[in-house]
Amino acid sequence: MTALLGPDLGDGQRRGTPTNAHSLQPVMGLLNAHSPKGWKAGHLLNAELGGSGSSNANLTPLTTAANNAHRVFEGHINRMLLLCYQIDRAYPDYNAWYGVLYSVAVSPLQYANAPVPADMHSYAYSHISLNYRFVKLPKFPAGGPPPHNVPPPPNVSTHVSLAGPADPRLADIQGVVRPNFAPSVNIANWVVAPGGIQFSVEIHNEP
Repeated sequence: MTALLGPDLGDGQRRGTPTNAHSLQPVMGLLNAHSPKGWKAGHLLNAELGGSGSSNANLTPLTTAANNAHRVFEGHINRMLLLCYQIDRAYPDYNAWYGVLYSVAVSPLQYANAPVPADMHSYAYSHISLNYRFVKLPKFPAGGPPPHNVPPPPNVSTHVSLAGPADPRLADIQGVVRPNFAPSVNIANWVVAPGGIQFSVEIHNEP
């Protein structure tokens, strides 16, 4: 799934819903009944950012450790959006908003070493892959800047310029505190792209 996240999400208000006893059932119940590890119904898109905790399309089984690792990077995205929100409030006459383009994919590889229908781990996947970056979204329709008018859909984003002339807030967005984590079997292929505004990582259900 891919989501274009605007600066309004940086205000810290939850737009989505948490998981509940019915989330990803019966798979979660079977995993927790037959696996030595704890399992969570993990959001693909965080509840704070509008993700549903009851829609199976936004959930995947994650071990408790993998779910905690995912939160490290969700926190990074939240910090990015907080800065987008602060810029919007400080510079209302900018003709664009800053936001985050976020995508997450569930690996087709199964967690089970030798998948068979009787093994509940066959119904969980090995990892999820996150890709996210700062982008800009056009704010005003042609003809003028009435405050906070949104152009008609589709609302498209553009990459933040790294070359001259550099984006006026480039130093600010490059300065957002990045994730700090200890080496872990749950976190793999953490990549900060050149320019420091695009990121990718894999969150693994540990073997």
